[in-house]
Amino acid sequence: MYGEGGEGNFIIDRVAPGSPAEKAGFKPGDKIISIDGIDLLSFSNWRQLEFTLKENPEREYAFVIEREEKRLGLKGAAKDIDGAKIFS
Repeated sequence: MYGEGGEGNFIIDRVAPGSPAEKAGFKPGDKIISIDGIDLLSFSNWRQLEFTLKENPEREYAFVIEREEKRLGLKGAAKDIDGAKIFS
C-alpha cells in the first residue's frame, strides 16, 4: 500500500501536447522531488502540498524535478501541471 514503504515517487507518465504542463517544461519521466521546499517522499507531505496548492492555485511555486539523474528547477502555478498524468 502506498506510503508504507516510506518513499514516494511522483513520476510524470505523459504530458499532453500544448498543455500548461508542456509549456511549463515538464516532460514524461520527470520525477517530482519537491514543490516549494516540501519534500514529496512521504504521503503526509503530499497531503500538505495538496492543501497548499488548493489554497493558492495562482501562486508561483518552485518545482524540483529529477530528469535523467539530474535535478532541475522549474517554476509554475498549480495549474501548470494540468495536462500531465502523474503516478506514484
